[in-house]
Amino acid sequence: MANILIVEDEPLIAMMLEEWIADLGHMVVGPTATVNEAVELINKDIIHAALLDVRLREHRSDEIAQILTTLEVPFAFTTGDSSDIVSGDFADRPYVTKPYGFETIQSCLESLLAPLN
Repeated sequence: MANILIVEDEPLIAMMLEEWIADLGHMVVGPTATVNEAVELINKDIIHAALLDVRLREHRSDEIAQILTTLEVPFAFTTGDSSDIVSGDFADRPYVTKPYGFETIQSCLESLLAPLN
């Protein structure tokens, strides 16, 4: 069982991810829709992996990604728009595009958590 941080600003998507992650036997940290709340959760809880929506209303999740990178926590981006895909320092990170299904998230999490097993 792993602690999975969900950073998603669409409530229905966050609820769906929360249910799927629980169905996979993992604990959900969050979900949260803001950079500040995500940083608080990272500082408070042990995070084994994370799913980060690229665009969080007026902000992007780059700051969260940088913190997770520093802490060596694996993460993947989620995006509803291919133009949102993060470049630069995070270009090599996995991402899934919306709409996605249970199997896509399951595969993504298995890949992120594989080094921990």
